[in-house]
Amino acid sequence: MPNNLLPLFCLVDGEATTNAFPVEIESTKTVGDLKELISSNIPNTFSGVDAKDLTLWRVSIPDDDGDDEVPIVLDKVNNKDKKKLRATSELSEVFPSKPPKDTIHVIVQRPPPDPQYLPQKKKIRIEEGWKPFEAPDGALVDLPPSWIDILASTEFAPAPRKDFDHLKGDLEAGHPIIVPSMGQIPKEFGLHGQGHNLFVTEQMLELWDEMDRDQERTYRRVLSGPMGVGKSYLSYFLAARAYAERWLVLYMSDAGELDRDDENESALQVVKRFLALNKDILTGAELAMLLNDYDGTRNISRNAMSVIFGTLLKSRDRKTLLLVDEHGKLFRKAPYVPDKFKSLVPLLLYNWWGEDAKGSRVVFAGTAHAKYEMEILEGSYRLSSVVFVGPLSRHVFSKLLDTYPPLAAPAIREEVIKITNCVPRELVHLSAAVEHVRGPINIVNLQEWTESQTKFFFSIANTYYESRTLFRKDDFYKALAQTLLDKSGIVDFEWDFLDLGLIYRCKVVGEIGTQYRILCRPARRALVELFKNIPLPDAIKRKFCI
Repeated sequence: MPNNLLPLFCLVDGEATTNAFPVEIESTKTVGDLKELISSNIPNTFSGVDAKDLTLWRVSIPDDDGDDEVPIVLDKVNNKDKKKLRATSELSEVFPSKPPKDTIHVIVQRPPPDPQYLPQKKKIRIEEGWKPFEAPDGALVDLPPSWIDILASTEFAPAPRKDFDHLKGDLEAGHPIIVPSMGQIPKEFGLHGQGHNLFVTEQMLELWDEMDRDQERTYRRVLSGPMGVGKSYLSYFLAARAYAERWLVLYMSDAGELDRDDENESALQVVKRFLALNKDILTGAELAMLLNDYDGTRNISRNAMSVIFGTLLKSRDRKTLLLVDEHGKLFRKAPYVPDKFKSLVPLLLYNWWGEDAKGSRVVFAGTAHAKYEMEILEGSYRLSSVVFVGPLSRHVFSKLLDTYPPLAAPAIREEVIKITNCVPRELVHLSAAVEHVRGPINIVNLQEWTESQTKFFFSIANTYYESRTLFRKDDFYKALAQTLLDKSGIVDFEWDFLDLGLIYRCKVVGEIGTQYRILCRPARRALVELFKNIPLPDAIKRKFCI
């Protein structure tokens, strides 16, 4: 080489190749001399750092077009492609031949900062061994090893987002669809061999259309209805649809997973699901935001959860969805889970979300929701936010019934519809009860199941009635009588009876107030039997003609 000068391109660890800088040094000099030259050529970069404390690494990284904005991080360079240089080594030994053009030859690594003078946030990151992680947008963000493990884990990982694209098509009520895995399985999902197949319902389409429209204020809904009418399927569809649209989504199929002994563990359950559902769209800035305030004084998951609820999901512009199924499990006993763990208050108070988060969609669903709706939910939200979920329409239920050929036979089809009242759970239970019947199922088989189910419902209703005080028994009797007479606009059942699942509520065009309906034929027969057994004068009972 002329004059024995080595033309080298150097780069500071963690910087993009646009910041590469050239140096020329005699090949007879040492690596230590190269440190001194680098330090003197860019003094501001290493202000306060002695040349001897720099570490030089020999690399050979092509500087290609289009890659000049991508940071080069030493930790991400394969060990076989880098070599730590000793200060005493002669450069002619390090570079025995002419270095290639358009290439980074040396990476300059700063010394680790003295922990004594570090800010607490930086210090804790070093102590915990945080590592660079490349976000989907290409940005590098330092994350704790536990989070890198979570992001790499398949636990709660949904199917690839492209597998949900068909949900964005023109769907119609009654159409069968396959909803890929969301990484969590709702209660009784796929029961009786249905797998991820479900039928689109009118309510799915109506609610999604409502959620997808631009809102003037924060969108909040409580999906309330008895067990077995399809609330979890409805919730699953809405979560999958939002996921397909690349919304930020936090979907929890079972809020009971948050009822832990330790608040930190509860927060971790939220973080795991949020990262699993959004790891392919979270930017480096958003990942960093989750951890910006972490300084080691507070649990990292609780710190992140406050950002998930308070910043990322509570949005004015970007559409986001928080959907919590089995939400009622948070309120089974006092102290309620959100009272016990203050970090879960967003799952308790509707007014926590304010009115300005126009991009936010907050949906709570689940069994035992009459309690939340009537005892806990702020009164000002009840009229506008509660959505009643009841039996399927006859059109959709007929499609579902066709997937149970023994029960869809023409001789019994209409009777099956009447017995079940288009309630999916009742169809599943009926199918399970008659699956061992030899030969075609007949009306007698259906009657036998109806009698058995009636006894089951009667036991539930009678146990409830016997547990009431005398005053409450009287109120219950009046409400039951009005319901049996279909005068449900003036009914006033207590929440704990509604949560037994014998009654569903609905809004009927042309009718004033909330209408109360009996779930199915066995439930009606059970309630009629209970009504007849209540020790009241026959003259009073005859007034109701039951």
